[in-house]
Amino acid sequence: MTGAAPADIVRNANSAAFLGTVLDYILTEDQLVIAFCDSCRLPYTAPMQARGLLPGGQSWNWT
Repeated sequence: MTGAAPADIVRNANSAAFLGTVLDYILTEDQLVIAFCDSCRLPYTAPMQARGLLPGGQSWNWT
């Protein structure tokens, strides 16, 4: 669904920008977040927290 081939994942595993796009995908649906967190034994808030630390993941406040 992401368009990434296995070779892309291996090649970009250390790229903060690539990892951010993977988290962007996971964060599109609650069920993906739940499945990911359950499989890694992480709290459900972990993907959003991690996303905020990667390029493009900063929260913007326009007010």
